[in-house]
Amino acid sequence: MMPMDLHIHSTFSDGHNTLEEIVQHAIADGMRVIMLVDHVRRSSDWVAAFSEEIHRLRMRYGKRIAIFSGLEAKFLSTDGDVDITDEQRSHVDFILAAFHRIPLLHHGTEFDLSAWVRTILTGCKTRTFDILAHPTGILHRLSLPVDQSAVTEVCAALKEANRWFEFNARHPIDPETSETVLCSEVGITVASDAHSISEIGRKCGVDQEALMRLVATWCPKFSFVIPVYNEARSIRKVLESVANQVYPLDQIEAICSDGGSTDGSCDVIAKMDNGSLTVRLLDNPQKIAAAGMNLGIREAQGDCIIILGAHTLLEPDFLIQNVRAALVSGADCTGGRHANLSETRSGQTIGLAMSSAFGIGGSHYRYSIIPSFVDTVAYGAYNSRVFKSIGLFDEEMVRNQDDEFNYRLLERGGKFYFDPRIRSQYYARSSLKKLWRQYFLYGCWKVRVMQKHPRQMRLRQFVPPTFVAALIGSSMLAVFFPLGRVLLGLVAGSYVLANLIVSIRTAYKDGWSHLLLLPFAFATLHLSYGLGFLVGLIKFWNRWGDKGTGLK
Repeated sequence: MMPMDLHIHSTFSDGHNTLEEIVQHAIADGMRVIMLVDHVRRSSDWVAAFSEEIHRLRMRYGKRIAIFSGLEAKFLSTDGDVDITDEQRSHVDFILAAFHRIPLLHHGTEFDLSAWVRTILTGCKTRTFDILAHPTGILHRLSLPVDQSAVTEVCAALKEANRWFEFNARHPIDPETSETVLCSEVGITVASDAHSISEIGRKCGVDQEALMRLVATWCPKFSFVIPVYNEARSIRKVLESVANQVYPLDQIEAICSDGGSTDGSCDVIAKMDNGSLTVRLLDNPQKIAAAGMNLGIREAQGDCIIILGAHTLLEPDFLIQNVRAALVSGADCTGGRHANLSETRSGQTIGLAMSSAFGIGGSHYRYSIIPSFVDTVAYGAYNSRVFKSIGLFDEEMVRNQDDEFNYRLLERGGKFYFDPRIRSQYYARSSLKKLWRQYFLYGCWKVRVMQKHPRQMRLRQFVPPTFVAALIGSSMLAVFFPLGRVLLGLVAGSYVLANLIVSIRTAYKDGWSHLLLLPFAFATLHLSYGLGFLVGLIKFWNRWGDKGTGLK
């Protein structure tokens, strides 16, 4: 019996048991990870219902077993396309592609080993699938030779594209091919290809040591590190959102680093360590966020570490979607959409400004809906090896410590992957005064980040300080020269016009009640950050060339 099974069919296609019967049986057998998979065609109309049922099962059983969803589709042609629509893809975690029949061939050709290779390689390039299901089954069925050089070529393509080679109990791989695949170090999955619960967990030729490594990959332990200072009003909700993950609870821990709270935050945290979620409380005598983060990281036991804000709430599938994103991308850090919450009208309007590309520039995690590699993510899930490789957070950085750390990771060739399925919510600043202070400090400390990592800066990050400098310069010229008044009018007028256009478009989409405050929210973001950056240039004028860190 295997501890995981990543290919199990249900009554949604040709299986004999319901999805819930499968999950219950897997839990009873002590399995850690399963993938519920059914055969699909582009004409299939049940995929949305399949997805909804898996969501229900995750909510009911997810704290005991990691549940992934998949659709198995056949290759249609040697061009690598598979029998599935984009809409169907959006409902599940993984796409399995298989040779259920001979794919459509180019005129005058026949299916042979080279056609098998060409189909897979093209599918890898176009990313039409995630897992190559029972890869050699069709070769055995057609009595074609399994040439090991062809297998090596396929494995190299799968590895480069971060796709997975399936070991399938129903369609076993011969020992020589198995050795070739394992030696190639391509990612593998293990599957019974069960069509009834009696077949779940059938062994497929992978030894126990490799199986346990796979379990750790598909169901890693997560450590949440949460710096805390006087967060009694919010920390309970934050920890509850961690405890409510549809993910095995024994694979989650929360570490709170308290910087001397006086409002009872520690009492709230202590009560959350009630036997369901593992919660640890550490003392942070330095009382700065970076030091609290580093304390937690040193104590963390997880395979993945997430630095979580004390005002952030997670969607129930936050962790399972992070696992999925890491598997399909191979990134060092994954993250997703970050929405703003507020209990006041002004806070909601500020949240809209912070969720706009005009408001905050290239922060994909606030507005993008397209998975992609990016230069930063919010509340990212870092592979723990990252901290062993590049060190901890820079304790000199009073603000922007995540900025500096992420730039350091990028300089070492690290990769960040954004996936909009990963969702969290954050309580935004409720007043323009608080927003001004927040972004003024961001701008000020951005200068210190730039001094340490000049090559990681992007042109968009210089736009606010350039605008503020132009505004100040033209204002000073306007006192003495008529041309200065013209320049001031052009600078201020063009900004006001752009601000009003974006504000009207945003209010049209999200509600006209936000229109009055939106222009001021946008202006606060831009002016505070830009002015803070200029102040930072003065504050840190003598630190150019000083790339020293506050790491301890």
